[in-house]
This record gives sequence, C-alpha cells and structure tokens, in this order.
Amino acid sequence: MDNNKITAVYLAAGLSSRFGGIFKAMVKVGPKDESLLELSMKQTKKAGITDFVFVVSNKTINILKDNFKDSFEDLPIKYVFQETPDYRERPFGTAHALLSAKKYVFNKFIVLNSDDLYGEHTLKLVIDYLTKKKDSYCMAGYKLKNTISNIGELIEDYLK
Repeated sequence: MDNNKITAVYLAAGLSSRFGGIFKAMVKVGPKDESLLELSMKQTKKAGITDFVFVVSNKTINILKDNFKDSFEDLPIKYVFQETPDYRERPFGTAHALLSAKKYVFNKFIVLNSDDLYGEHTLKLVIDYLTKKKDSYCMAGYKLKNTISNIGELIEDYLK
C-alpha cells in the first residue's frame, strides 16, 4: 500500500428511482455542461485523488463507460459490478457496494456518492488526513443547516 495514493470509490450502481429513473449522477448541471459526477471527479482530482473505482450496475455501466471510458483527465478508472442476487429486485445497500470494490482498491480510499458534491476543500481535508496518518480512517461531516436550501428551513425549525 502506498500512503500517498488515494482511490476515490464512487457508488454509481443506484437506480435513481426517486429521481424518476434518470441516472442523476449524469445529469448536466455544471457551467460547462458537466454532470454531477464529472464535477465531483474534478474536485477529487484537484484534492489529490490518484485513481477512481466506480461501483456500477447493469443499468449504469453503459452510460458511465460511454462518458468516461477507462480514464478521467489522465487518472485511471476501474469498473466493478454490484451484483443483485436473483431473489432480490433491488441491490443490497452501501456496505455491499463497497465490498464489491474490495478487489480493485489497493490503497487508502474515500467513498463518494456519484450524485453528490462534497466540495474541494472538504475532499482536500480528508485526503490530507489520510495521507498523513498511518492506519487511519475518517468521515467528513456537515452541519445540517449548511446543507439544505431555504425550503429546508422548515426542517431546521422543526429540529430546534
């Protein structure tokens, strides 16, 4: 294991059912028509990521491979399937998705949702921490009031 290498494991096998079945990670939202995932990958690269692993499903693999092939801005991408057993309609959750990536992750890593933006500053803090600390782990946290829109003020009032 190389303490200076950090892999970004993107969970990208979800069905986006709450988003009407459209693969939310690939929705174009950026100022240069970038997708959510592409914006996140740019942030992780700037923060110091050295490679990517995408945990995918049969429903997401083609769109991801069509858009990214096997690299992003000269950083390699590996694809791994989160298999859904025949007796289930939906895949298992996050822990199973991460376990699916086990044979493709050789260094320290961060786990990211493919349809979330974490911010370059936060990613840099996590990556710096992981590269400086041997045998360490961490998780970024956010204050709820800093993550919700004005519509969410109703929730914030409720939580008081």
